[in-house]
Formats: sequence, C-alpha cells, structure tokens
Amino acid sequence: MVISKNKRFALFVVLFFIFSFNSYSDNITLTEIYKKVIAKYNEIKTYEAKINQENYWSELDVEKTSTGNIYYDGERFLLKYTEPSGQKLFIEKEVLNIIDESNKQVFISDLEDFELRPDKILTYYWKISDKEIITSDEYTKLKLFGETDTLYVSISNDLIVEILIIDSNNNSVKYKFYDVKINSSLPVNIFELFYPDEFNVIDNRLNN
Repeated sequence: MVISKNKRFALFVVLFFIFSFNSYSDNITLTEIYKKVIAKYNEIKTYEAKINQENYWSELDVEKTSTGNIYYDGERFLLKYTEPSGQKLFIEKEVLNIIDESNKQVFISDLEDFELRPDKILTYYWKISDKEIITSDEYTKLKLFGETDTLYVSISNDLIVEILIIDSNNNSVKYKFYDVKINSSLPVNIFELFYPDEFNVIDNRLNN
C-alpha cells in the first residue's frame, strides 16, 4: 500500500504530538513524585530509622557494609553506627562532627554538599541531574544522572527507602532505610555527644 504525501505528513504530525505528550506527561509525573516526597519530609518533625550502608571501591574491588541508626529533628542530625561500633556522624548548625572512638579521634569541619538525610540527597541531585522513571514492581524508582554521578532512588509511600549513588569510576554507596519512625519521641539526650579529653580533635572549620 502506498501512502500519499498528505497522509504521511498527517501521520508524522500525529506521532509527533503523541511523543511530545508522553514526554510531557513523564516530566509532570517525575515532578509530582518529587514534590510529594519533599512535602512528606517537610511534615517530619522527628525521624528515626535503621540504616544499612554498602560501599564499593572499584579500583580496589573492595566492599564494606556498615549498619547503624539515623536520628534527626529540625536542627540536628545523628548517624550512629553499630558496625563499626563507636563511630558517629553528627551535624548541627552546618558543622560536621565525626567521632571515632576506636581511634580516639574527633574530626570537625564545615558541612559541604548535603546532609545524609534522604530528602537532602534527593534534592541535591535533583537540581543538577537529568531524570527518568524506572520500571519497578515493588517501589517507585527514579534515576537521576549527571556529568559524574548516577543516583537511583526507591520510594514507598512517599518515603525514600533506598538510595544508590555510582560515580564515574564505578565506585558506589548504597543506603537502605528501614524500621522508620516519624514524629515519634526520640531517645532521651540522643543528640548530647561526649568524648573524653584525651581524644585527638582535628578542627578544619574555616572560621574556627
């Protein structure tokens, strides 16, 4: 069957608008997903969750798994590792504190890039990345890819349950968040950190 020029042109126009509409719909869907996630986290006054962290260094072909607990309120953030035990990462007023009890060290610096809060990681990459939705049976899954890093985000009930970050050298870190408690009372004095005077303190803050 021979299609006339007019029919070919009409078919082209129809396909063009179908493609444009689908692309536009995907963009709207992506934006809506993002806005719903951020709106959910904006409602959170306190957050507590268990975390499983998997690091992979490609050049060394080395993997490391860490576990712990995350706590945060409107002003403070704490990542308290259970494995390796004795390590804590605490953020307050744009200051990062890393406490390593096994080596008796405390490292203090200005906060750079983003916090390890799930929504903060998503927001940071959202601004600098292209985006697409990935088919997943279990979760809503987004892929954000930029010049150097690729981010995969799994979402359930508007909460982020998993984040995978892969850099240009194929190094990666994966965070899994589970047993999440929202707007519940946090453990008493959880943000009060103490370390002995004999600990070596390394303070790299610019305005210290």
